[in-house]
Amino acid sequence: MQYPSMRLLFLLLLFIPEIMCCQPGDAIRSSYLAHVAAANAAYRLHEPAEAQRWIAGAPAEQRGWEWRYLAGLSDVSLLAVRIEGEKPVNLALSPDGKICALAMPGGTIRLLNAGNFQEIRSLEGHQAAVYATVFSRDGQRLFSCSRDSTVRCRDVATGKEIWKSRTGGFGLACIAVHPGGEKVAVASWYLDKERGVVGIVSLFDAATGDRVWKTDFGVKPVLGLQFSADGKDLAAGNWDGQVGVWHLADLAAAPQVLDYSDRRDYTAIDDLSFNPVAERHLVSATKCGEPRIWNTETGKLIAELRGHRQAVMAVAYSPDGRHIYTGGDEGVLITWDAATGELLAKQFGHTGRIIRICPTPDGREVISLSDDLSLRRWDASRDLSFSNPAGREKSVYAFALTPDGTTLAMGAPNGHISLWDAASGAMLHTVKCLADPLNALAFSPDGSRFIGTNWGKEACIWDAKTGAVAFRLEGLESGSSGCAYSPDGRWVAAATRKNTVYVWDAHTGALAHKLEKAPGSYTAAFSPDGKKLVAAGHDGVITIWETTQYGKVLEWQAHKETVYTLAFSPDGRSLLTGSEDKMGRIWNFADGHLLHELNGHAQRIWTAAWSPDGSRVATGSADLNTCLWDARSGERVLTLPTPRTVYNLCYSPDGKRLYANQLSGKVVVWEGE
Repeated sequence: MQYPSMRLLFLLLLFIPEIMCCQPGDAIRSSYLAHVAAANAAYRLHEPAEAQRWIAGAPAEQRGWEWRYLAGLSDVSLLAVRIEGEKPVNLALSPDGKICALAMPGGTIRLLNAGNFQEIRSLEGHQAAVYATVFSRDGQRLFSCSRDSTVRCRDVATGKEIWKSRTGGFGLACIAVHPGGEKVAVASWYLDKERGVVGIVSLFDAATGDRVWKTDFGVKPVLGLQFSADGKDLAAGNWDGQVGVWHLADLAAAPQVLDYSDRRDYTAIDDLSFNPVAERHLVSATKCGEPRIWNTETGKLIAELRGHRQAVMAVAYSPDGRHIYTGGDEGVLITWDAATGELLAKQFGHTGRIIRICPTPDGREVISLSDDLSLRRWDASRDLSFSNPAGREKSVYAFALTPDGTTLAMGAPNGHISLWDAASGAMLHTVKCLADPLNALAFSPDGSRFIGTNWGKEACIWDAKTGAVAFRLEGLESGSSGCAYSPDGRWVAAATRKNTVYVWDAHTGALAHKLEKAPGSYTAAFSPDGKKLVAAGHDGVITIWETTQYGKVLEWQAHKETVYTLAFSPDGRSLLTGSEDKMGRIWNFADGHLLHELNGHAQRIWTAAWSPDGSRVATGSADLNTCLWDARSGERVLTLPTPRTVYNLCYSPDGKRLYANQLSGKVVVWEGE
């Protein structure tokens, strides 16, 4: 009998909640949910190959938005080319980003067009495996080190060897070129009868190949080597979890040593990268899976990058120094905030270990080499949209998408609202709103105006393009956390903490109605046909008014605690509510009959959204999860974790994108293409 692996058992535990949501006897549906949940869990475990197997096996007739989302994650690279023949050892990119150099185990160096990865020529000369290559800063020369214990310099245009020198070491090695171009550093190791393995670091004259300096470092091979951007420092990392930093102005002095001595696991260092802007910041790739950022001037640990589950073999800063890219045994390319160490994005595509990462000089793309015999190009900005700090408040509550899906608006610093291109994530402009940050905003049906409210008893309607105030809405007696535009553009409404829902004429700004709603409301919404206005709040009661005379027509007890969010189905027949009681509920809007209970969140539900085709509902919670549910059955079909609480959710009009606003201001976009 073949027993399931521990990994598979873990996956099964993760998707049991989804399976339990199924109706008894629905084997095909149960199988589908199991496949989706297992694929989702595999991605979270950084097992893309495992995820792809589950995705491929999901019953075709059941496949929905969640399946398309997961299938789209399997390979998000812009270009992938399989390398025929030997497995490359290392990769280097020319300073102009036009040529890739592959270090090959047979002693050759293959030069490729970096745009399409097609071979230009092959350079011969080394008698054993080439371990690393690096271009001169002008891109005219290529330096390489090899198992044959030599370091060589070649003319890139002709392939002619300019010089060759012996390193004095053997085995694994790495190489780096000084920013000024006058020196080349090589690191390796040798075997001493008394001390065993000893790491060595050497400097060679880049013009002649003469060795000008050599030192021992540690008792393990040295595999990471980098000059600082200003050329003042040289750093080397070894398999003992140590980084040595030498000041080139005083090479006789002992190096500053940064290490992982506080850890007991294996912390061998395989790669290093200096920040090209913050020149004393250095990041190290380590087999313990948690790269570290150090200040090499003070020796202070700045951040530890936590997110990998296996060894990290490659690391690189973006050209502007704002981001760090890492990859390793999992084959996942991860992007980090270089200042804070926050994980920003994961990109799947490789099915083997990532060996080397090279950002392109313009910072737009990243090139990676993997032992799956592939080279890949990646979009460096993927999942980094809506990131302009000038357009994001530290805590964002107001968030909305124009009805046509072209523009996204959210809270910005100093009482502003920022407007963004919803497709590209580029900020368009900002609008000065109120003195205090907005709690909520809603667009008019044509997207030309928006209403905004805050806790300061202020509400206005603004022109979305010019930022001009169209109307100051008078009459508010307390702060408001929710507002809405009617589908015909005639009315705007605001829910308030006191016992009133306010309705204004959107064409004149005049206060039209004050609707009693005790003990206060948190959110309000118009029905899709515009004939009803709904509000809910602290007592958990849903209250409905007709919009001709604004008479109350229906109430029911939806929850026992505060209702924070309301969302209508596209046909207006159903209403979704989310509450402090951790529950989501779908109701028959005509009579308040409960249709489905969405049970799965561990904390309050802040936000909810209904997909345009009516098949899915999404809920965002303080438990750091966004859940996707089948609107027809109430089954949970997908769980999407986020590092911060999701406060707002909205679908694009075509249903392909789900936008999530975290309270931190970071926008997450899930693609169900």
